[in-house]
Amino acid sequence: MSERRLLVAALAVVTILAASAAAQDEKNELVGMIGRIFISNQGIQNPPVPDAVIHSGAGLTFEAAYARHLWVTPIYAISGEVPAAFNLDEKLNAPSGTVPINYKQYFITPAARVNLFPTTAFSPWVSFGGGFAYFSQNKNTIFGGGPNPGKSGATSAIEGGFGLDVKVRGKFSIRGEVRDFWSGEPLRATHASIIISSGAAWSTASSSPRFHCGVVREVSTNHCARKNRAGRKSGPEVCSVRVSTLRRIPFRLQM
Repeated sequence: MSERRLLVAALAVVTILAASAAAQDEKNELVGMIGRIFISNQGIQNPPVPDAVIHSGAGLTFEAAYARHLWVTPIYAISGEVPAAFNLDEKLNAPSGTVPINYKQYFITPAARVNLFPTTAFSPWVSFGGGFAYFSQNKNTIFGGGPNPGKSGATSAIEGGFGLDVKVRGKFSIRGEVRDFWSGEPLRATHASIIISSGAAWSTASSSPRFHCGVVREVSTNHCARKNRAGRKSGPEVCSVRVSTLRRIPFRLQM
C-alpha cells in the first residue's frame, strides 16, 4: 500500500467514524491533538565506525481519535477508541552509513480505554490496544544524497498510554496524554515512539448523566361507593388499602 493511499484510507476511516458519531446519541467522542514524538536511538547494522547510532528528532505529530462509550458508572467508564497518529517529518542524524534524510510515520491502533471518575471535572485514564504502523523513508541518504537502499512498509504496532481529561464547558474537555507506540520498522527490528500531546475532546454524552437505583413500593386501593342520605351515590371512598411485596429496580444508566 502506497503512502498516499494509506493516508487517504486513514482519513476516510476517521471521517466515517465522525459521521457515524453525529448520527448516534450521547455515546460518542471526537478528539483532536497536537504534540511531539520522542523516539529511542537506533543502532546501525554492521557500522563502519564503532558505536554508530541513529538519532531522531522530536517531530511534530497530529492525532485524531474516535471513541465509543460502552459502559459508564460514577467510579469508572469503559470505552472503545481508535486513535490515529501522524508524524510527517521525522529527521534523522547519524555519523555515517546509508541512513535516509527523514521518514514519515503513521499509527492506527484500536484500543480499550478506562476512565476513572468520568462524571467529575477531572478524569484520569489508561489505554491499551494494537494495530499497525506504516513508515515511509526518504529516497535520499544523509551522506552524499545517494539512493536509499532501505524500503518503506507496514508493520504491527502495540499502543499503551495514559492521560487526563478536564471538563471545560458543556460537552467540551481539554486533554493531555502520553502514548507509546511499540512497533517494528524498516530501520530496526523494534521501535519505541513516545508521543506527548494535548488537545480538545468533544463528547455527545450528557455532562451530568443520571443514575437510578432504588426500591418501589406498589400500593393499590379499592374503592367503594358511598350513598348520601338521599340515596344518591357520591364520590369514591377508600374502603381498603393493599401493599404489595417490595420490588427492586436494578442499577441503570440513563444515557
